[in-house]
Amino acid sequence: MKNPREGLPYHLFKYMSSITPLLNVDLLLFNPDLGVLLSWRDDKFYGPGWHVPGGIIRFKENFLDRLDCVAKNEIKINEKLKYRLIAINQIMNPSRDIRGHFISFLFLSEINKTDSHDKDEIKLETRSYNNGDLSWHKNVPSNIIPQHKRYSEYINQVISKNASKDINIGNILDKYYENDEKQY
Repeated sequence: MKNPREGLPYHLFKYMSSITPLLNVDLLLFNPDLGVLLSWRDDKFYGPGWHVPGGIIRFKENFLDRLDCVAKNEIKINEKLKYRLIAINQIMNPSRDIRGHFISFLFLSEINKTDSHDKDEIKLETRSYNNGDLSWHKNVPSNIIPQHKRYSEYINQVISKNASKDINIGNILDKYYENDEKQY
């Protein structure tokens, strides 16, 4: 292993994610004219669907640095964004151990201009999607990945410009049962 701050080799990451919860940040990017920006995901862990772009926090990495990496690597934004923590949730997959338990921090950032994006890259009107494709949404898509359906409430609040200024602690203080995940 070279440097755990740069991420773990896959075999170690796979092992670690099967024995301990992972901390991750999800970035809900909002444009008042376009809605929220979601990314298409199609992999063996989450299947096909839209999701809120995010990333797992590395060893000794600052939350803000990971958010900047998500903005740069997944959304192709190089400018500094302002982030506001809006929710904390436990996300567990009752049928999978690898990447099966997350403590997820949902952050909101507003961007008023889109000139930092290449319109072709965002693919505003595409019928079939590839992993990593981005699209603006003015409503929660019906095919959002099940684990991110819990974010529907926040997405709707943000789109309607009625987002609470309070941090929602989600299900962190509730007893967590396997069946909780089935509602999503």
